[in-house]
Amino acid sequence: MNHHLLFHVFESPTRLVIGSLAVLAAAILLVKLLQAERQLVPTAVSRWLLGLRLAVILLLAVALAEPALHLSHTLTRHGRIVVAIDRSTSMAMNDLQATSAEKLMWARGLGLLGNPRIQDRLDRWAADLQAQREPQWVDPGETDDPKRQQQLKDIRRANLDEVLDAVAKLSRQHVVNRLVDRHSRLIQSLQQVGEIEYRVFGGTAESIGDQAVTGPTPSSLDPDRTNLAAALTTSLATGSNTNDSPLIGLVLLSDGRHTESDDPLEAAKRLAGQSIPVYSVPIGSDRLPRDLAIATLDAPRTVFGNDTLRLTATIRTGGFRNRPVAVSMFPVDTPDKTLVQTIIPTGDSHEVTFEWTASQLGRQRLVVRVEPHPDEIRDDNNQKELLVNVVD
Repeated sequence: MNHHLLFHVFESPTRLVIGSLAVLAAAILLVKLLQAERQLVPTAVSRWLLGLRLAVILLLAVALAEPALHLSHTLTRHGRIVVAIDRSTSMAMNDLQATSAEKLMWARGLGLLGNPRIQDRLDRWAADLQAQREPQWVDPGETDDPKRQQQLKDIRRANLDEVLDAVAKLSRQHVVNRLVDRHSRLIQSLQQVGEIEYRVFGGTAESIGDQAVTGPTPSSLDPDRTNLAAALTTSLATGSNTNDSPLIGLVLLSDGRHTESDDPLEAAKRLAGQSIPVYSVPIGSDRLPRDLAIATLDAPRTVFGNDTLRLTATIRTGGFRNRPVAVSMFPVDTPDKTLVQTIIPTGDSHEVTFEWTASQLGRQRLVVRVEPHPDEIRDDNNQKELLVNVVD
């Protein structure tokens, strides 16, 4: 326990001045009264009266100073810190649409660029790039030689371009792998607070050992979905089968593209009710990447022959708002019977419904495809299949 004596009068200069003037006025009046008393009362009595009056002035000064005793406790909590890592398919993307300012920020955060000597210079470069202007490559007063200035400008621009190109080649998953490396500053700082438990999540979440953090994604996670609520599930607060220490914090590393109906905010509120803080670390660029993808296919898996099957596809259309997009559906065995629709998305996703007549018995593989666009960052997610059993 720590004790601190505080005087609130110092928090207000006005009250301090007024209080000081009041004490000074009382002291002046006391001196004048003492001079008059010496002619009326004995010296011993005058001294007693002086002592009493000084005590009153001292008490007045203390009261005006508003003293307060501050008691503080230092409490150290030991427990688990869960590092939840997004392993959904979107984490494999490269943020080619990222700005130079973002890439510079990532390079500094990952320790690929910078040292204490040039931090101020990098701060100025970041501000220049954020304002979309040419960075000031040479520091003020660094050199007056025009030839030397040009040399420094060329060298520093080339070095920065090289670093930014290297950062642009990192996928979101590679960025996370660097952040959760056991030698990273993030992990080393967390280890000073508590024991780290790693969890990976997609459509579901599960705990993994620290040796598997940068390993392949478990197939049980359903990486085609992103459920942030699963990473924040309240079961984490009670500990796992192998670790019953209390949960004292959760660090969430994700690109934030929640695709499920579960509300992650409700899960976060439940943790907040247990005084468990959640720290989210967004991965990726603020700029929306241009990507067309088949998110989900919804249709009956069994239909009768010659019935009409209704298939609803949810298309992710990030970056293609108000632009025409062609979507097709066709059976694998009869691609000539292709159904095509052209949509104009008004948001980040769009639903398309196809009606298909099940004229052939047996298992039929239906393919829904979004025609690739040259501006897409990837096209391996533009197609998805659905297996339908047509019965008599």
